[in-house]
Amino acid sequence: AMGVEGDEVKEISIGEILDYIDNATYVIVKDRNILSQLPIKDYNFVEKKDDDISHDNINVMTVEMVKGMEFSNVIVVDTGMNRREKYVAYTRALNKLIVAR
Repeated sequence: AMGVEGDEVKEISIGEILDYIDNATYVIVKDRNILSQLPIKDYNFVEKKDDDISHDNINVMTVEMVKGMEFSNVIVVDTGMNRREKYVAYTRALNKLIVAR
C-alpha cells in the first residue's frame, strides 16, 4: 500500500512460530486441519463471524474469516493454501508479516 511502511516479510518454519508471536499477533491458517501442526498451546480459534476474538490468548483465524480485516502483526501458515488464499492472508498485515511453512 502507498504510504505504509513496515518490516520486511520474514519466512520461518512452523516450529519457530513461538519465537515471533505475542498477544498482538494474529495467526492465519487455511482451516482447522493445520491446528495440530501449530506449536501454540493456548489459542483462540476463530472460524465463524460470531466467534469472539480474544484479548488474552493468541487468535488463530481461517483465511475465509479474515477477508476484509487488517491486523498490525500477522503470521500466515500457508500450508495447503492456494494462490488466492495466500493473497488474502498475506494482505491482512499492516506492519509485520511472517510466513511460516
